[in-house]
Amino acid sequence: MQRAGLSKARFVSVLCAGATIFSFGAEAGSVPDATPPLSGKTSPLPAANARPRLAFLDLAAGPEVTREVAQAAGDLFVVSLSDTARFDVITKADVKAMLGYEAQAQLLGCGEASCMVDLGGALGAAYLVNGSLGRLGGQLQLTLALIDVAAASVSKRVSLALNEASLQAGMRDAVLRLTGSVVIDPGPVDACGTPPCAREAIAACKRWWEKEWDSQTIVGIVPDGPVEQMLVDGKPARVFLLLVRTRALNGERSEDMAHIRFKKIEGDWYFDQATKSHLRNLPISPDDPPPDANLVTLLGSGFAATKGGDARIVKLTPGRFPDYTRAVPTAAPPRTAKWAYTFGVTYSKAGKTTICPRAEAAIVKLKGGWSYLAGADGRCEEVLDAQ
Repeated sequence: MQRAGLSKARFVSVLCAGATIFSFGAEAGSVPDATPPLSGKTSPLPAANARPRLAFLDLAAGPEVTREVAQAAGDLFVVSLSDTARFDVITKADVKAMLGYEAQAQLLGCGEASCMVDLGGALGAAYLVNGSLGRLGGQLQLTLALIDVAAASVSKRVSLALNEASLQAGMRDAVLRLTGSVVIDPGPVDACGTPPCAREAIAACKRWWEKEWDSQTIVGIVPDGPVEQMLVDGKPARVFLLLVRTRALNGERSEDMAHIRFKKIEGDWYFDQATKSHLRNLPISPDDPPPDANLVTLLGSGFAATKGGDARIVKLTPGRFPDYTRAVPTAAPPRTAKWAYTFGVTYSKAGKTTICPRAEAAIVKLKGGWSYLAGADGRCEEVLDAQ
């Protein structure tokens, strides 16, 4: 086989030279003795230093899919594959960093199984995975091939449709089908096998906050969802969402959402970066919002009243973080304390159904009870004619 002017033997020697120069992996063509089976029931994990190497090359962009979308989907696949803890996973970026320029040029044109087997042997990889992502009938279609380097053949192919709204779940399913290894869901917030976990994220958040926001004192931090795992610059990363409640020097209280990110570099986890976004202000003195049991009724009846006639609420979902505006009795006119909400609402009127994805309103506590103050309800769209 000739490829870009190099013989197959020359192609292998170029790859092996690159792998040797960078001291990468096992001897070319070797297959670890502890290679677990790739089908049937999940076998016990091999020792950490005996995990077989698996090289994920790329997801090619198929019909109606951009290269950026294929790259992002490939990153999710790598994360799910790494989560199995059964393989020493390397990516195309790792391969490029460890091979010489000439070998990289050959890699870019490597699409046949025999060529990839040569590549896997040069990298000391027991398995290689490549595939494509395209659209078929308007739906994303993922196709993958698992190449067994020792057997010099494609051991398994899978093809499955993906839901764009849950790509990560789809990638976990793809890994399960391709390798027979179950990928564990992240689970509860604190269900973390190895640090960094929620505890380390909270500690990092406190240190960062004290340096950047010394005018606001933290009075409480709680996790706000499971850890997110991803690739950042080709490195595994974990992002923790933390709900932070603070008190300012003047006594004002607020809630912010902090994003704390750790990155794994050369086998160790390091704090990488942190950001925050303001969620809402809170009352200085006790002034609770309407209880959850009454909130939907208050917002629904108030919203329906603004539409008049026979308007009826079909569905209403309040936002999680209402904003508080404190009372200012000395203002002209005096300002009453209120809780401002955003909410999604679906309502029907005169046989028509309308969806408003983001409506706004405020709830004011008066002596006679709660009062509804209408706000904006833009982007409403009529979706159904019941007649």
